[in-house]
Amino acid sequence: MLLGQIVNTNARDISTALATIGVDVHFHTVVGDNLERIRDTIATAAERADAVIITGGLGPTSDDITALAVASATGRRLVRDERLADLIRSFFERRGKGMPESNLKQADLPEGATPIEPQGTAPGFYLDDRDALIFCLPGVPWEMEAMLAETVLPTLRERAGDVVTVSRHVLTVGLGESALAAAIADIDAAQSNPTIAFLAGGGSARVRLTAKARTEDDAQALIRPVEASIRKRLGEAALDAGADTVVGVFASVARGRGVTVATAESLTGGLLGANLTEAEGASDFFLGSLVCYSTASKRDVAGVDAAILER
Repeated sequence: MLLGQIVNTNARDISTALATIGVDVHFHTVVGDNLERIRDTIATAAERADAVIITGGLGPTSDDITALAVASATGRRLVRDERLADLIRSFFERRGKGMPESNLKQADLPEGATPIEPQGTAPGFYLDDRDALIFCLPGVPWEMEAMLAETVLPTLRERAGDVVTVSRHVLTVGLGESALAAAIADIDAAQSNPTIAFLAGGGSARVRLTAKARTEDDAQALIRPVEASIRKRLGEAALDAGADTVVGVFASVARGRGVTVATAESLTGGLLGANLTEAEGASDFFLGSLVCYSTASKRDVAGVDAAILER
């Protein structure tokens, strides 16, 4: 990840899942396969958070050192869990393959840790340390996701209580991020729950409202009056509720009016057509795109008047 060759989708997916049980994520940290740096990162994380979730480094190779780093950070020794060792052996036996002895390293857990059943060969574990609850999960996404759903979320929900986090977006057109923020600055300043954030990208800016409450209905009730105030302030710049993308809104309007659209592009190189086809069922309204970049193709294919091209 630090080389930029792998995208950290685990951080995104874990954050998304934690939001469903009302757990706030304050930090994402990526650290390389270095025992001292991992140990120090874990110690720092445990001091500033109630729970720490670590992914990766639970495999059988020399650079898989997460369990050792957790043990070092918490002042514990590694202890082999014989039940896990048997599970790992049986994993290979069922497949008729010999098991390298290095795989048994995956059964070595910090003393006092609770194992999480492996989905492949890599068991996870969690440790209730004096500073924080530390979860260690495999880096393989499908293995991580299973342990997250079956162990991490239920454990944290039990400790945190019944809380949910709900977000709604107000999508806008014709306003830049700074202009949008200025337009509703007083509304933003008055909020604590829901909180307000400004997001820009894809040629549009949006307001995200996020509320925490015991139930989703309660969270929505906190959001609704603030969203209504924002929409009233922004007027036509705020797209209809439920609009997720400008293209989605355009597609809905086109279908509603029974119109079709075609594009002729030059400098955009087909990007406009590609954007329109992102809408579900785009063939209902989008006929196609003609991409002509050179002057000759604009004249001969698109039929652009030569006088216009000479300007």
